[in-house]
Amino acid sequence: MTLQPVLTGLLSWLIYGERISSFRIVTGSTVVTGVVLALAGKEGFSGVSRGDLLAVVGVVFFCGYLVLGRYLNRAMGSMEFSLRTHALASAVLAFLVPSFGVVETKEWFILIGLGVGCSFLGYLFINLSLRYFSSSVVSVVLVGEPVLSVLWSFLLLGEAVTFFEAIGFIVAVIGLVLFILKT
Repeated sequence: MTLQPVLTGLLSWLIYGERISSFRIVTGSTVVTGVVLALAGKEGFSGVSRGDLLAVVGVVFFCGYLVLGRYLNRAMGSMEFSLRTHALASAVLAFLVPSFGVVETKEWFILIGLGVGCSFLGYLFINLSLRYFSSSVVSVVLVGEPVLSVLWSFLLLGEAVTFFEAIGFIVAVIGLVLFILKT
């Protein structure tokens, strides 16, 4: 996920001709560095796995979503764009569900709740952001999510924070605040 601002910035430059200031590059890099430090404290650095490769593929698709979503949001509106993308995703999942086996009714309600509550509303806010900010700005702010999860897991779940997580959190938050203040 930390590669996402770099690729989104590059695609935005290639497609829309967006210029990225050196200040944004420095503060965006600070955020990414903080995330890497925080994740190093949690996961450590080990070899590249199949999951890592799939994550890179996911990041490429997400960057495409941000860059194309910026145009489509302005063309059709955030709500319509969100409804269409989630309808398509729901249709694909409904097609794939038989391959997962039998799903209990309770699980369907949980999946629908997560889909509507977390996914739809979350992406609706991302789509609204894309109407007013460039794709590269939205992508950098979204990288703050894993770092803020360190704070939420500490406050809400009482999880211990490692040294690297604390340093990464501080570095990333400083980078995010500076980035946002200049935007």
